Amino acid sequence: KFKKQLTTLMKTLNHTEPHYIRCIKPNPNKAPSEFYGEMVLLQLQYSGVFEAVQIRKRGFPFRHTHGDFYRRYRCSLGREYNWPS
Repeated sequence: KFKKQLTTLMKTLNHTEPHYIRCIKPNPNKAPSEFYGEMVLLQLQYSGVFEAVQIRKRGFPFRHTHGDFYRRYRCSLGREYNWPS
C-alpha cells in the first residue's frame, strides 16, 4: 500500500510546477497596521530569503522544473536506478 501511495505521489509531483510562498508576520499580534521591523528582519534572515537573493544575484539559478532537475542530476543516481514514469 505504501509503495502504491508513493508512486501516486511521485506521479502527481512530476506533473506539477511548485511555487513557494513565504509568509512573513508583520507583528506578534497579527493585527493590521502594526509593523515590527526587527521581527520581520529576523523572519527574512531565518527563512533564507537573503541567502537566496545573494545566490540569484551571483547568477546561479535555483529553480528547475522536475524534468530539468532530473536531466541535470540523473547521473548521480547510477545506471541501475529506475526513475518512475
